[in-house]
Amino acid sequence: MSRSNPQLGLFGGLVLLATSLLGSSVFVVPVLGVQIAGQSSLTSWLILIAFMVPMAMVFGQLGRTYPHAGGVSHWTARALGPKAEWVIAMVLISVIPVGLPAALLLTMIFLERLFEIPKPWDLAAQLGVLAAVYGLNRAGVRASAWVQTAIILGSLTFIATLAFSTPVQSHASLPALGPIAPIAQAAGLMLWCFLGLEIVANLAEEFRNPERDIPWVVVGGVLLAGLVYYLCAATLLSAGFESVKSDALLQLAADRLGPVGLQLLSVFGFLACFASLNTYLNGFSRGLWSLADEGKLPSWLTHRSAKQVPTAALNLIAAVCFCATLLFYTDWLDLAELITLANAHFVLVYLAAMVSAVILLRGLGRWVAALGTLCCVGGFIALGSAAAYGLIVLVVLILLAPPKAKSA
Repeated sequence: MSRSNPQLGLFGGLVLLATSLLGSSVFVVPVLGVQIAGQSSLTSWLILIAFMVPMAMVFGQLGRTYPHAGGVSHWTARALGPKAEWVIAMVLISVIPVGLPAALLLTMIFLERLFEIPKPWDLAAQLGVLAAVYGLNRAGVRASAWVQTAIILGSLTFIATLAFSTPVQSHASLPALGPIAPIAQAAGLMLWCFLGLEIVANLAEEFRNPERDIPWVVVGGVLLAGLVYYLCAATLLSAGFESVKSDALLQLAADRLGPVGLQLLSVFGFLACFASLNTYLNGFSRGLWSLADEGKLPSWLTHRSAKQVPTAALNLIAAVCFCATLLFYTDWLDLAELITLANAHFVLVYLAAMVSAVILLRGLGRWVAALGTLCCVGGFIALGSAAAYGLIVLVVLILLAPPKAKSA
């Protein structure tokens, strides 16, 4: 039985996941993919989509069979025991000090294209965005779903308008074969566009009909995000740029739609980042609340509002993000470093999900999960120095794990 007051339906869940997967990446990563592999980047997108759909099916199967706000940590408990559950939950939660400030910095990239924000007012703007996301979370998951529906529909409408103003040429919309190395390199970069499946797992108890909706949400969200990314890349390739620079999409918007197009791209880039940040606060706060509700974290984190919002957990996350934002404002770590460190957390969490699925599922699902396990191991190794950081975090959490952690 759900411990929450379920408010999410199929469409609301699909919107929350799609905005989490798209985020700021929809206006950035297709450009980087074209820079790396050119026309062959479309092949990279197809390969990545073909890989992510089965992985999404594994998440969908686990979410349908074991709907729980603990998400991946709950599945890990069933497969590997309560100590492993605590460790994986902490791996995900400990991404907050690096992951959420990175999301705020991405949001500021687009906000600063709309307004000239001198120092130190840029810090005030970051904290203002955090306060707005916090306020939306306090309003409840249904309010978040409605706001993000408007954001995703507006973003998709803008992308469609840009594609229509730059007719996608048939020769530029079809995948091409080329050297394997650039295709693989581009696919490795694009993989980070699909980090976010675990958020649906954390929101599982918010679905009115999780058995029916969760598999459709995860697979549908991956397909929708993948098609949007593919369309952006094909549109960019159809523009006929002699060389694709990092601001190519902004230049395309300015060329095809004028100054208004450039402004709209900045607006929707900001909103997409905002929506992604909002989704993560939703998921993280419910993950913390779930652990506290089961006695695995201090009981004061179980406090919820009349709208069933886990306010104590949300307050703690907002406070940590606030402090980390102040710390990283000193340029101790740059945006790329923050993102890479955050990726180490997420790949470890995905690895735990795949290993758990190998143990818990049967038939084809188990084989797909085994393949996902190997891919996660390869992706983690490819992180380089960030993988070493991830291993240090993992070892420290294993040493700190309660010796007699409670079972799920």
